[in-house]
Amino acid sequence: YMMAYPYNCFEQQLSRAIALGDAGSWSALAGSIPTYLDEDGLLRYFPSDQMKGSPELTAYALASTAAAGFAVPEAARARMIGALTAVVEGRLSRDLIGPANAGPIKVAALAALARNGASTPALVGAIDMVPGDMSTATLADWLIVIDRTPGLGNAPQLRAAAERVLRSRLIYEGTRLDLADRANA
Repeated sequence: YMMAYPYNCFEQQLSRAIALGDAGSWSALAGSIPTYLDEDGLLRYFPSDQMKGSPELTAYALASTAAAGFAVPEAARARMIGALTAVVEGRLSRDLIGPANAGPIKVAALAALARNGASTPALVGAIDMVPGDMSTATLADWLIVIDRTPGLGNAPQLRAAAERVLRSRLIYEGTRLDLADRANA
């Protein structure tokens, strides 16, 4: 099905390459990354100077390529890491549409940085959400941040707090495991 997937924004091309394990498609897309970067270093969905980049897309791209083992060209990677660092620090933001808030976006950005070896304890300190206020997806990103941030002195306490919240959301019914917040996960 993914081979016949007809859409072609950056996210869709990346997702198709990852789903198919298609290193050739990724290589071609990776070579065109500079045309997708905006002036701040965030990826745009289409290579148009009329569009602003997206923190969410940039975080998705850096996190998913790291997980898939796809190399991002170093110059583009450095620009994207710089942009996501600015997002986490609150120096760079985009107008949010609808009821979204910046907290989950910052955690996703920090998880992408952590997957790329670019998270620091200072960046972790810039997150002003507590695990109980995080959706399950954001909580999963938070656990990645905790596990992959070197020098994080309070990692055991942060991990214990996050795991407590995660366990409280698990529902066991016979052989079935579900999430209490699955509609919001």
